[in-house]
Amino acid sequence: MIFTLIIVVIDDTVIIEIAKTSMNEIVLNNNIWFPDLNLEKYMVLSKKQGAFTTLYTKNGTKKLRGCIGIPYPQYPLAEAIAISARNSATQDPRFQPVSKLEL
Repeated sequence: MIFTLIIVVIDDTVIIEIAKTSMNEIVLNNNIWFPDLNLEKYMVLSKKQGAFTTLYTKNGTKKLRGCIGIPYPQYPLAEAIAISARNSATQDPRFQPVSKLEL
């Protein structure tokens, strides 16, 4: 099997907002959220890609808090980011789900 690595460069604030919104929605409201973006402006986010989200504690020490991803291009990139962020916050079997206080 041959894999091709495609590095995508876009405004990282958009990626971070997708991840944060997805995590906030699931932790605070128990709501599964999917992004609704201007795909003309962010066309690359509509292409199927894999994505990983790694969470660290924010209490001064950088400790792993969650990491889950989608290694294959199953979903549009924006959706893959939202799914991996949500799952990193709630589904990593090594950790308890992220609490409201941790957000």
